Amino acid sequence: MSPVSMCVGNHKGGVAKTTTVHALGRALAERGYNVLLVDMDPQSSLSESCGISQEQSAGRSLADVLGGSRAGTLAMHDILVKIGDRLTVAPSNIDMSITELGLAARLVGRDSVLTKTLAPVKGEYDFVLVDSPPSLGMLSINAVTASDYIIIPSQPQTVDLRGLLLYRATLSELRNGNGRPHELGILLTFWSGYTLHKAAQQAMIDAGMHVFKTHIGRSVRVAESPEFGKSIIDYAPGNPRAQEYRALAEEVLTCLQSAKD
Repeated sequence: MSPVSMCVGNHKGGVAKTTTVHALGRALAERGYNVLLVDMDPQSSLSESCGISQEQSAGRSLADVLGGSRAGTLAMHDILVKIGDRLTVAPSNIDMSITELGLAARLVGRDSVLTKTLAPVKGEYDFVLVDSPPSLGMLSINAVTASDYIIIPSQPQTVDLRGLLLYRATLSELRNGNGRPHELGILLTFWSGYTLHKAAQQAMIDAGMHVFKTHIGRSVRVAESPEFGKSIIDYAPGNPRAQEYRALAEEVLTCLQSAKD
């Protein structure tokens, strides 16, 4: 199959973007796909949740690849850290904050820097999953424009609906001539099945959004797993949340097949 790049994004924080990138990537790798996880957040939560230490990354990160107002000093190959069978990470660190400021100062091509730096390695992977920061800055714009598809995690609350509509409107403005990234769906997280949650889901559907059938529930185990440098699938493979992320991987593959057809 041709490489597929997917951004997991939402301008709102606390919706399980990082957890979803890590667990979905692990679930896809478990199915035999080669997966690259790209941490575009200066908080480097994905890198830390994958257990990547400064020693493992040799202090190098995407900041060295993307650069800032000027081109980066390293190639993507130079920073990649393999964290398991078929799973690799392009790590981040706090220097990405300076990168974002620098990118904003560029006059040409500032929104496609990630696209260009990923190009030499993208063919080595079946999936590239990009963890986008909770913002609408240059790092998020680069994450979106480098992706074929986008998954939008959201808590199932009606108060989040307006934010989703605004984010989707922003995505429409960022799409290039061939319609990328295509919206793969809304992923409801912290799901408990309350009447309020079901009402929020229906409101999203009524607003024309595709909501994944798979919902991700709450679990203390999910919150614990980053402390051990593991996804929920490795930390507690029998946990219901691990099974839900496996189901999400299956649903994503089905959606991608339908999109091709």
